[in-house]
Amino acid sequence: MTELPLFIQQQFVDVGNSHQLHVAEYGCEKGPALLYLHGGPGAGCCRSELSLFVSTGFHIYFVDQRGAGRSLPSGCLLHNTVMDLVADIETLRCTFDVEQWYLAGGSFGATLAWLYSGLYPSRVIAQVLWGMFIPSQLGINWLYGPNGASQFFNTQYARFIDVLEPKLTTALPQADTHSPAIAIDHLMNAYQVVLNHHNPQVVENAVQHWLMWEYALAQPSQFMGEVAQPLSCAKIGHHYVQQHFFDVYSQFKTLTSAIEATTVLIQGEYDWVCPQHILTAFIEECGHQSIDYQHVSAGYHALTDQAVFQAVTQAILRLDNAASKFS
Repeated sequence: MTELPLFIQQQFVDVGNSHQLHVAEYGCEKGPALLYLHGGPGAGCCRSELSLFVSTGFHIYFVDQRGAGRSLPSGCLLHNTVMDLVADIETLRCTFDVEQWYLAGGSFGATLAWLYSGLYPSRVIAQVLWGMFIPSQLGINWLYGPNGASQFFNTQYARFIDVLEPKLTTALPQADTHSPAIAIDHLMNAYQVVLNHHNPQVVENAVQHWLMWEYALAQPSQFMGEVAQPLSCAKIGHHYVQQHFFDVYSQFKTLTSAIEATTVLIQGEYDWVCPQHILTAFIEECGHQSIDYQHVSAGYHALTDQAVFQAVTQAILRLDNAASKFS
């Protein structure tokens, strides 16, 4: 049986505004620093994700983002934005006295890595990113609107929007279903009602509907696995959409030219969460020579997909080999 990287220590790091980030360290204490950025937002780190780093010599930092996983306060939405999370990465680097480090992250974690490596280019040596979410209205429309992924997963989408049931959301105005943005706002307002409902069963159903939609896109034809802190995960994810915190595309695009780190971008052919056509269009518009784009045939979004998992682990092993030469 393959052994996971050894546990070093864990602690909470105060990043301000009452947020305490849970940080668990694994691997080789004297090895080059690598920050792992989980997806979500709100998902938290999963110990099974350490399997990405078997046989590597990194000193790995597993960080639960604000309100996520074991970070405190659990599910906190105050001072919880994309740029808050990016700022936290730099705070952590200073806290751990790391001069430069490597980054690895998927989905929303890849988004954070991209922003950070553009804002702090001299601090990132190299990075491996997969299933990167492009924080644009196009990406949001695809995920939550009536004319995106819903066209391919109409049964699952019908369950997702079931929260629009009139008896639960009677105070909401009627939405113009011909406008994706307005339709999404209406849907998010409905989720605001049910995720904060006085009836615990209504809340539980809303959480399940939210997570099942994301899971259906991430790994089709598989049952939803166990989710740590499901209420926090759903509330934070909803919070980011409703408050338009994903609307940082102009920064995302502008910072691309500032990235100095060698970047491996891995994309599954059948990634329904962060689809290939959105990423490809972004790369064609903004990509440069330091980006190594790797297409995974028949690959999905989640790491439970073996094709994607193998592509990511191989890229991280190559990163480790380069790091050993660099050090």
